[in-house]
Amino acid sequence: MKAKKGIQSISVGFSIINVLMGVSTSLPLKDLAELSQLSPSKIHSYLVSFIEIGLVVQNPNTNQYSLGPYALQLGLGYLDQVSLFSTAKPIMEKLSLEIGQTVFLGVWGNAGPTIVYRVDSSHSTAVLELRIGSVLPVLNSALGLNFAANLGSHHTQKYFDRELKTTKEIGSKKQLQQLLALVKQQGISKSSGQLLRDYTAISVPVFDFTGTMIAGITIMGKIGELDDDLDSKTAAVLKRYGLAISEGRGYKKELSEKSVLDAGL
Repeated sequence: MKAKKGIQSISVGFSIINVLMGVSTSLPLKDLAELSQLSPSKIHSYLVSFIEIGLVVQNPNTNQYSLGPYALQLGLGYLDQVSLFSTAKPIMEKLSLEIGQTVFLGVWGNAGPTIVYRVDSSHSTAVLELRIGSVLPVLNSALGLNFAANLGSHHTQKYFDRELKTTKEIGSKKQLQQLLALVKQQGISKSSGQLLRDYTAISVPVFDFTGTMIAGITIMGKIGELDDDLDSKTAAVLKRYGLAISEGRGYKKELSEKSVLDAGL
């Protein structure tokens, strides 16, 4: 089959955009030319056109270049067209096939952590007790703990006040804060035998382009069948697939970490 011909100048132009996308700061013409492997004179002609349409901006004080407001509009347009579900569905199917366990997609609904999609594996015992639409506790589920660690207290405080009275594994508010800090640091949570007596689960967050948690991906399986050690190969695989979904929603791990540091958090 004969390969289709493209417009080379567009490919060249967007190689410049790719360089600007990969850095978290503005660049002088010399550095931009070096990173894109193009001559400064050639790059300059592209930059003039990109500036005209707002895809690139030039700082009048430093003469350095960075992505412009139109780049944000393009990104938001893409996110509007690609839903969380369409991003997560094929990745969840691959994850379930690789680990041989049930995989859940959960979001923060009006009543708390809510399951909105699931993929069952033919190699494991089906989790019949949890269905699409099931609302999970915050402190007694792996998904809930991830939301508790990553969302603001204005979302979660009322659940803490209610569930701390009946949660045996967490004895005090101080112990809860220590647990949530650890969950956030490790990027993964675990709940074994708490939500369902014979089942264990591990969960990772899904972030959008602002670094806000918008969902969680959870693996659940029978205790003894699912390796729920947070340093296990299974946990590493879950983290990798969770990051893939986040990246599909525009999330950049390095840029998110930098923004947190810049804010002094």
